[in-house]
Amino acid sequence: MENSTLDEYCIKQGVEIVTYPYYRAMQIVHIVLSISSVVLILWVLKKYRKKFIFHYNIRILVISLFFASLLHATLMTIFESYQLYLSYTYVEPCDVMLPRLFYIIVHMPFIFSVLWIEATQLVILIERAIAILYVGEYETCTKKLGNCLFVLTLLTPLLESLWAYVNESFQAPEISCLNTPLDIAAKVKALFIFALGLHLIAFAAMVMMFFFHRRTSR
Repeated sequence: MENSTLDEYCIKQGVEIVTYPYYRAMQIVHIVLSISSVVLILWVLKKYRKKFIFHYNIRILVISLFFASLLHATLMTIFESYQLYLSYTYVEPCDVMLPRLFYIIVHMPFIFSVLWIEATQLVILIERAIAILYVGEYETCTKKLGNCLFVLTLLTPLLESLWAYVNESFQAPEISCLNTPLDIAAKVKALFIFALGLHLIAFAAMVMMFFFHRRTSR
């Protein structure tokens, strides 16, 4: 882009958005909620981690969910605070755009954290289904199941991220790490729709198994 055209783009897609009062208000809300989340998650982990009375298999998955949420809230705090700072300190219109390296370093782990949370929630449903179907053998099973499911909560979002971002060059300027590069927006949207569909199917199956187990155990 020529300088004048680039400045016009930055004004339209950057300055006018990040300086809008409601946008700034929502950024402040996000920052407050994210900082609160970080503090509460760390407090709960420190105070109650050794007091969890769950079976090892579900306990390790709950801890995985805690760390995924901690990563998510920490990254949200970082990039929202930085973007708010840029909106008040910019000199040139394009100064409100996030530096390319910063965007990559924060955006990729942020997307991973979202997929990690979704994967962990789904795996917890799977673990609970196993506990219902094999209730007799479940309490005496080893930690191998829990460890395998934990690895699954990490491997699944990693593979999903690689599939979606493998050919992305991150050349387009972005004002927020929440924004997905336009070239792969369809892929990321498909991932979230697929994850939502799996959640709904798994939840429905979980409810059916619960009532089936309840009926057969009478």
